[in-house]
Amino acid sequence: MSGSSELSPRYEFGTRMPGPQRRRQLLSVAREHFAAYGFHTTTMEDIAESARVSKPVLYQHFSGKHELYCAVLESAIELFENQVITPLLRDIGNKTRTKAMIANFIDVVINDHDVYRILFESDARANESVAQKLDGLVARVSQRLGRTLSENSDLDDEDCDFLAQALVGLAISAARIVSTTECPDKQLRQQFLLFKLVWRGLENVDKPWE
Repeated sequence: MSGSSELSPRYEFGTRMPGPQRRRQLLSVAREHFAAYGFHTTTMEDIAESARVSKPVLYQHFSGKHELYCAVLESAIELFENQVITPLLRDIGNKTRTKAMIANFIDVVINDHDVYRILFESDARANESVAQKLDGLVARVSQRLGRTLSENSDLDDEDCDFLAQALVGLAISAARIVSTTECPDKQLRQQFLLFKLVWRGLENVDKPWE
């Protein structure tokens, strides 16, 4: 068992609530478990126990662990996309847009670590459907970033697509370091350095080679 007793239950056993609210509660508890212990170690029994519901109640909402994990994953993807892509859609200037996108990404890493772990440290990636969802997220973020680069530079679309994929890969690699940094001041410093690195490159990338 994953050790569900270490996670604080949110409700007393037998608490009744409307179906949509119960589903949200189960997703929240499951996300915490999957992030802390991984897909393979976590069991449906763990989640039911931590949510203070019976297993039949859990199975009323999700037919099995894979379906539950995919629902958690889709919820995390939606949250991440809304937070990270939003700055790309706003008319706030290239420098401010770059800073906001990086800040929002690092905010997920630092303050919503469960979401970060499920998206970028998943032990279920070997599953084809999970891999497709995760790869789709990276592709959508890269595509949106590529369009923004194309709209705000003199580079052609192929160059913008390449740079977008490279920048997303850089951000993910940097996030792994930030996620293991325990000092908040150091995390903020790392966020600032990442922004400086990215912005100094972007503001010059379409200028003639010197």
